[in-house]
Amino acid sequence: MHLYIVRHGPAVEPNEWGGSEVERPLTPHGKQVVLRVAERLAAMKVAVDAIVTSPYVRARETAEIIARTLDRDDRLEEDGRLSPGFGIADLMSLLADYSEVSGLMIVGHEPDLGQAICEFIGAERLKMKKGGVALVDLPDPTHRAASFSGSPLRKSWPATFLCLNSHQNNLTRVSGRSSCSPSSPPGL
Repeated sequence: MHLYIVRHGPAVEPNEWGGSEVERPLTPHGKQVVLRVAERLAAMKVAVDAIVTSPYVRARETAEIIARTLDRDDRLEEDGRLSPGFGIADLMSLLADYSEVSGLMIVGHEPDLGQAICEFIGAERLKMKKGGVALVDLPDPTHRAASFSGSPLRKSWPATFLCLNSHQNNLTRVSGRSSCSPSSPPGL
């Protein structure tokens, strides 16, 4: 399985937003950033069978832009497990629920995504930029989901970890023990 992890794009700042945190949207610039990222993913011929997003508006808008660009509108689903507070147990549960797909994209929030992925692959730290995309290549997600016992996966299973560099149309390899902060223009 190819697991694509996406942090939502740049959103209206909390101190500039009068509504609820759940309803805080992407900025117009944030929508452009996400569209550029989605176009890069399409150019790389990224194939996903399901796109699962946090129900928070900024994540849902990010997922909708990507789904539309990848012609996967019909594969978009909301899941409360991807709301702020997402953790390794939620990740393992999602992997179990989607174990039959070959490409899964999840869209959520920092620092939760980075922390869950670090625990999952045994990395020391991971900070995803707004609109950033990471890929974990899982050789057998069914086995992983069924066998996860709470210890970092680096002890049991190898994982390929890649991170989208926003200045290139490819994914660059990052070792499981390094930081992944994709270089990016302001706002990405």
